[in-house]
Amino acid sequence: MWRVLETLVRLAGVTVLGAGVALGAVVINEAWGLYQAPQRIGAFAEQVESASGVDQALHSLLGQGSDPTAGLHLSYYLSWIIVLLLLSLLTRVAFGCIREGARIALWQRLADPPVRPLRQVSEEPAPKTVLPRLHKQARPPVAAVRDR
Repeated sequence: MWRVLETLVRLAGVTVLGAGVALGAVVINEAWGLYQAPQRIGAFAEQVESASGVDQALHSLLGQGSDPTAGLHLSYYLSWIIVLLLLSLLTRVAFGCIREGARIALWQRLADPPVRPLRQVSEEPAPKTVLPRLHKQARPPVAAVRDR
């Protein structure tokens, strides 16, 4: 029974690891695509502008009217920032999937200390504290510490 459960856990870990690698490949492919063809961000910039109206607000503040072709297009730069933040978020998720998938797949080898049966734990006496009690030790006066 435990072997079946262990195999299922390891398969789940390998699946999560594979999903992380696939997501990382998608992120790298998308970043490379944006590097090769930066004009692809234009469609996203149009969606940002239609949803927020930031370019129209900027044009009205600057007194340029509502001509969409005149002046600065702030939505283009906002789109780059949003896309880069999303890509970095997806990269972080991919790294997390890879790390945790590997930990799950290798869980038996990484277990430290090994799990002991519950029966042995209940029969052993409680360990005594080896650490000194620091709060009861006398502290030197503050003046003696400053004089050093």
